[in-house]
Amino acid sequence: MTSPPLLLAAALDDPRLAAVADDAGLDFVTLADDPLDATLVAARLAARTRRVGLLPGVSTTTTEPFHVSTAIATIDFVSGGRAGWVAEVAPSRDDADAQVTWDVPGNLVSDAREHLEAVRRLWDSWEDGAEIRDTTTDRFVDRERVHHINYVGEHLAVRGPSITPRPPQGQPVIAVRERALAAGADLWLTPDPGAPAVDGVLRILEVAGLDAVDAARDAGFDGVLLHGADVDALAALAALRSAPPAPAASLRERLGLPPATNRYAKAAA
Repeated sequence: MTSPPLLLAAALDDPRLAAVADDAGLDFVTLADDPLDATLVAARLAARTRRVGLLPGVSTTTTEPFHVSTAIATIDFVSGGRAGWVAEVAPSRDDADAQVTWDVPGNLVSDAREHLEAVRRLWDSWEDGAEIRDTTTDRFVDRERVHHINYVGEHLAVRGPSITPRPPQGQPVIAVRERALAAGADLWLTPDPGAPAVDGVLRILEVAGLDAVDAARDAGFDGVLLHGADVDALAALAALRSAPPAPAASLRERLGLPPATNRYAKAAA
């Protein structure tokens, strides 16, 4: 059995390069939340690109799950199912305390784990088909298909439901950099060429140059994320693809991830 093609992605310092990455056929790009708001940039790029996945970086420490879930879901709608999220964790509690008005938990990774779970539940809070838009009965939504998530963790509590319908992908793609969060994500981004595989999670090697691509492939990584890329580097990265990417209806499908099921629809069935 042949291995799937290596996923090719770039961490963009300049959002204007997203169009170049899109034309080059890269699988996805990540967008840092500095100095511009990454979700707003991604929303803009969603309407100006056609195929490339868009993963803005958003901190779990300094944001609320409700706001993250609606922002990423909106980008998924605008892009036609190409949205994702790099779930970042603040480097320290002191760093986070300077940015927010609430008490930052001492265990930032534990807080992030609960944040991811709450966001996933909010995406599931609307079942497929919950929007009925029936003008004859003046019914916009089927209330039986919209669920309060009632999530209570050690660090946060979210009642829900979301104010945004279920995203086109069901569950937009989540990427993390902390090994301790990988099991709850779709992608694990790591600069460690010796990082072990995690069951059910795509392992993406973060690289600073194209010379590391072959090493990533030989080590069994699922893809590479190139940092510091310019126009020429993006073109050179795309040229390393062994075969053109297969047509895909969504970013999940392009990455070979399974369709997202809805936990609440299953419970109600």
